[in-house]
Amino acid sequence: MPRKYRTYRHTFTLKPISDRYVERFSLQGLKESAPARLAGFWLSDPVQFFARISGEIPYSPFFREWMNGCMHASGQSSFFRKSRLMKAKRLFDAESTTSFYILGNRSGAQQSPEANPESTSCRFDTLNEISRERQNAHVYIDGTGNPFYEKFKDFGVIWIASPAIVLILSSVIIGLWGNGNIVYSTWRTKSLHGSCNYLLAINAASDSVHGLAQFVQAVIFFSGTNFIPLLHCVYYQTIPLIGLNFGIVLIALIGIDRVISILLPSRHRTMNVTFYMIFMMGLCVIYNIVVLYFVYDYAIKNAKAPSACSIVDAMPGFPGNFWFYMCIVYNAITMVSYLIVWIAIHMKAGVSSSTKRVFKSLLAVTVVVFFGWTVNAISRLVLSNLDLEVEYFWIIGMYTGVFVNFAC
Repeated sequence: MPRKYRTYRHTFTLKPISDRYVERFSLQGLKESAPARLAGFWLSDPVQFFARISGEIPYSPFFREWMNGCMHASGQSSFFRKSRLMKAKRLFDAESTTSFYILGNRSGAQQSPEANPESTSCRFDTLNEISRERQNAHVYIDGTGNPFYEKFKDFGVIWIASPAIVLILSSVIIGLWGNGNIVYSTWRTKSLHGSCNYLLAINAASDSVHGLAQFVQAVIFFSGTNFIPLLHCVYYQTIPLIGLNFGIVLIALIGIDRVISILLPSRHRTMNVTFYMIFMMGLCVIYNIVVLYFVYDYAIKNAKAPSACSIVDAMPGFPGNFWFYMCIVYNAITMVSYLIVWIAIHMKAGVSSSTKRVFKSLLAVTVVVFFGWTVNAISRLVLSNLDLEVEYFWIIGMYTGVFVNFAC
């Protein structure tokens, strides 16, 4: 039976025809001399159809970007084409309900890879290989195909990783006590009621909230459950994620605050602290909203995917990559800020001894935090380039995660 599907402009009808059928079509508004051959696509019903399409392309962000990139190969720069193809690849990775199968270029006019290496990304057989690789590497919604999940879903407690969990929980408990003292002292001591100390106290509270994530993971770990649905994990880790995101931004904001206090001391002393703190907190809230949007968007689309539910496991895929890159940005801002402060202290006359003491204390805290995150990031970067089984990657990552929690 014919079925109707929508393109971005109008509805077209798909008609089941033989596998021998290959229809030539061209994109509207582009050169007729640059035709392509559409062999077909596989819909999630799942029934295979082949379509006769003229002047339009199926409503698929991935397919549209891929064809646009290839069709512009002759008339645009390679940078433009590559950017469109890269976008298509990202869209292809993101699509979970529909897989596309391009059955091969039957034109004969396509150049060989040796003749034009840059054209290989536009070959239909190249796209077909991508589709097959995607299918072979696909981790199904129930975890099938994930070797880590397959091995440990009924394993019980993974005792080899238990010392790491105990160390992490110990550092979190110590951190809760230490951070609580910072918040209490700032609240009770009027001499500490300044912008920098407020930011430090809020950062300490944020780190404590972040630490609560480890108790969620510990319950799942020591119960022997090991995995829960991703969406449930995100629900449990939302509050710790807010603390994590606040803490990352606040470290950078504290550095910026110190730069202002050194370079513009009179301005810093006379500013309206209330408005200043509202602005700083607004930046933290905006970053949180952005990250949580990506996290929930991904989790809703992959709600039943199994998760070990560490705070990082709550941000798989694009949300995790975005968060990691933003960590690099905020850490860079922090280091540059303290470098500016250090230079100013050594070059500027009349800097008070109390300011120098505060700087040394903040620098020590920043170095510890930076060291913890750097060790974790470098270890994951090295491990990702080694031919390790996924369970070893996870276990080693648990132990390097101790440094991150020690920093908090």
